[in-house]
Amino acid sequence: MLGCEKHGKYVPYRDPDLVEGTRTQKTECPFRLKGRPMKNGTDRDWRLKVMEGAHNHEPARSLLGHNFVGRLNSEEKEQVEKMSKSWVLPRKMLLTLKENNPLNLTTISQIYGACKRLRKSLRGSLTEMQHLLKKLDGDKYVHFERHELGSEVIRDVFWAHPNAIKLFNTFPYVVIMDCTYKTNKYKIPLLEIVGLTSTDKTYSIAFYYIVNEGTDDYVWALECMKSLLADQAMLPKVIVTDRDLALLSAAKQSLPNTSHLLCLWHINKCVLAKCKLYVGTDDFAELVMGKWGEVVDAATVEEFEVQWMQLFNMCKDKYSNFTSYCSTTWLVHKEKFAKAWTNHVMHFGTTTSNRAEGAHASLKKMLRDCKGDLATSWDASHSLTCNRHTEILASFERSIHRIDHIFMCPFYTNIRGFVSNKCLQLLDAEHIRMKSYGRCDCLLRETHELPCGCELAGYERISYEAIYPFWKRLSWEHVPEPVADTISNHICGMNHGDMQPEVEALTHYFSSLDTGGQSMVRRKLQLLFINCSYFYVNQSYFRK
Repeated sequence: MLGCEKHGKYVPYRDPDLVEGTRTQKTECPFRLKGRPMKNGTDRDWRLKVMEGAHNHEPARSLLGHNFVGRLNSEEKEQVEKMSKSWVLPRKMLLTLKENNPLNLTTISQIYGACKRLRKSLRGSLTEMQHLLKKLDGDKYVHFERHELGSEVIRDVFWAHPNAIKLFNTFPYVVIMDCTYKTNKYKIPLLEIVGLTSTDKTYSIAFYYIVNEGTDDYVWALECMKSLLADQAMLPKVIVTDRDLALLSAAKQSLPNTSHLLCLWHINKCVLAKCKLYVGTDDFAELVMGKWGEVVDAATVEEFEVQWMQLFNMCKDKYSNFTSYCSTTWLVHKEKFAKAWTNHVMHFGTTTSNRAEGAHASLKKMLRDCKGDLATSWDASHSLTCNRHTEILASFERSIHRIDHIFMCPFYTNIRGFVSNKCLQLLDAEHIRMKSYGRCDCLLRETHELPCGCELAGYERISYEAIYPFWKRLSWEHVPEPVADTISNHICGMNHGDMQPEVEALTHYFSSLDTGGQSMVRRKLQLLFINCSYFYVNQSYFRK
């Protein structure tokens, strides 16, 4: 039986009384044809009978917009599937289909529908969280989950790419942490932890769906991040964040020996907003902001105090609210952003969270909207992570095999091809500055651990030993040997009894894993030990 697409009557899907905002093409058109294969004919011979030959509507002027004729064939569905996995925009998918077939009548809504059905078919009968965990296991991610107290509901998910763990073990010196929002339809914040390489490239260390941005949540994230390091003695030297009090408290607990810097860009933005509110937007406001810049850029503590007193005296009569805001909100953390203190921290030029902000922007550009599920956000982060790793590997090779002509002089003979191009550029800029001004503030040695101007003046050729190891690492295979932590020593040092074969098998399995696998096993053993200790304490309490 063949009928018109307007045949039949519209049946509401859910609420029969809900008609506002709904549309239908059904007009109960009576047109019908009946086909039947002929008994003595071939497969292509059919007998067609007109049951009702009249329509109750005008004929269509164009076939565009009619779903039946715009359906995708099997080849086009395969093309859409490949382009969807490559994060091609739906409108570009449609253009590609029409370039391949000028007679194609598919519309953009049908492309969106095809992409939605594809995502649904990939997930199958799994829940969104099960689908996410399946993807993490499929790509050999190291991931940790935290459940709601007393239930099987997963509360937080922390994951790291295997190659990102290698990079983190190679370049653990500087860590930038920042949350981004509007990445999923559940409005769950996504915490991204990033680092930097010797070639000045940004890489993502780990991601974390953080439901509540509390101190204990950040502590858990930092502990998971620390477990990724094979050598617990190689903790980050510097951590850069915004002024999140919960994150400040968590970093103080988990990384007490790490220098904590606040994003200078965010601070200046907040101070400017308060200046416009309390002072105004006239010439005096510009003078105030210029003086604030001098306060931040002061080279010494004494100069900092002098510049701040000048700013305070400028505003104390009419704009005391502004100076009170600066004093109570920011100057209590002056050691974390003012150059009088940060110039003595080895931060490799990272005093803002712009690297994390740039990573957020790339992720949101790929996502296009905030209506996806958790797995969709993971897909985007996975694609970006793989692309970044490719670029980082290429930057390593360029530093080894492609040297700029200005570095071909004898001055760089000992380090050329053995350090990153970024290192060479910093040294060249410092050498030129020393020749121009003739004085050295040793800033490059303090912040980048590279020979400063006064050191370079004493070299005929720069010594290889004068370069900090960070700048010499041009591969992520530089992973230190794993060392057992306190809990692991406690587990391995106890009386095994009948568990000796299991312990030996676990030790053999642990040694066969790569760094990422070892980090995950170590973390699982820690959690097991903590849970067992908690159970033992409760049992003792109940016995009493």
